[in-house]
Amino acid sequence: MEITMKDCFIRCDREKAIVDFQNPSLSGGENCAFVSKFLNFAIETQPPFVVLNLQGLQSIDSSGIKMLSKFVIQVRHQKRIHMTVLGSKEIGWHQNSLTYLRSLMPSLRLELT
Repeated sequence: MEITMKDCFIRCDREKAIVDFQNPSLSGGENCAFVSKFLNFAIETQPPFVVLNLQGLQSIDSSGIKMLSKFVIQVRHQKRIHMTVLGSKEIGWHQNSLTYLRSLMPSLRLELT
């Protein structure tokens, strides 16, 4: 399943439980609400694991960080889903913000390449 919005393309492979963000930015409450529904679709079947690939996400605003945080908390409460977040050391916000997500879900596996 794929969604395309202004400056935003997200693909979800439910079979492999991978959500791939391929876009320069994610901003705006309306976009984030739509993406949140898309993320919930990815875990609807309660897969044993889910991977968020954020390596293509260059910038994000506070609405986007809040949306990702809520999703991580939701996955944490499910207890059966293991989560991996892929980021890039070359993108400034990844180091701090993605590390923060780990504080919300200590079992979260964070890979910064």
